[in-house]
Amino acid sequence: MPHLAFAALLGLTSLHAQDVLHLQDGRKLRGKVQRLASQSIAMLEVLPGGRGSAQRDIPPDQVAFIDFAPLPGEAEALADPANAAMEKRLLELWQEKSVNLRWPSNNAGLIGLTLAGQSMKSGDPLLIERAFRIYSLIEKEDWDEKRRDEAKRGRLRCLIQLKRIDEAIAEAQKLAESDEEPGLLLEAGLVLAQADFERLKIFEKDHPRWMEDDELAAARTKLYHQTLDQFLQAPLFHGSMEDKAAESLWGAVQVHLFAKENRAALDRARDLLQLYPKTSQAAEARKLLPSETPAPSPDQ
Repeated sequence: MPHLAFAALLGLTSLHAQDVLHLQDGRKLRGKVQRLASQSIAMLEVLPGGRGSAQRDIPPDQVAFIDFAPLPGEAEALADPANAAMEKRLLELWQEKSVNLRWPSNNAGLIGLTLAGQSMKSGDPLLIERAFRIYSLIEKEDWDEKRRDEAKRGRLRCLIQLKRIDEAIAEAQKLAESDEEPGLLLEAGLVLAQADFERLKIFEKDHPRWMEDDELAAARTKLYHQTLDQFLQAPLFHGSMEDKAAESLWGAVQVHLFAKENRAALDRARDLLQLYPKTSQAAEARKLLPSETPAPSPDQ
């Protein structure tokens, strides 16, 4: 019976996708990674030619990176995160894989970013708090620099949605002063604009008759123009980054609508349709201009 159980286990391992350890010397070991630790990597290696399997303990400094086999339901969950069942599976995958964030080439960070992005869309403060924790962990521990940068941007967006405005402003200012990566600089500027927009809303809520007081009117006007200018910086200076430029221009539309400047809002919506017609923000702008179609962009 022990031999039959072993054979069944080996057959199961062979039928499913295998983890692949890429060693520093160019060799590859295939099988199932059982444990990742700073002292050793435990692996049940499937021997070449179907000759059985062997338990291996490999020092991490001998491993260049690992191709981790996808877990059941992983591809489906990543492909359709808006599906409630798939979102639940993403959470399960994140809970299982996040402990290995620092190991190349683990895709735990991708799973976390997908789950956090979906949580952000919900508008539920509890889910946004969860997204904040996920982004924070990825920013700190993921082996992939691009995912760490994306997590940093996501964490800043969470602060805005959670109304932690002072924190968002402080972090965005620090980022704008210290980072030279264009995408992060643009994100910092957008976060500052969003934070100022929230401050503008709070100001008018706290001072509903601001227009009747010269000092309040001056303070409100200064904050209004500061907010609008920051939203318009990205379309002016970072137009090649279409998604963020469109998001910024849509922010300007929202500021105009908030200020009851409908004509200006429609003008910015037309700019958005003309400059970035394929973005999700253009689809929103089109709802304000249902009878209009975007003019061809200069490169079309």
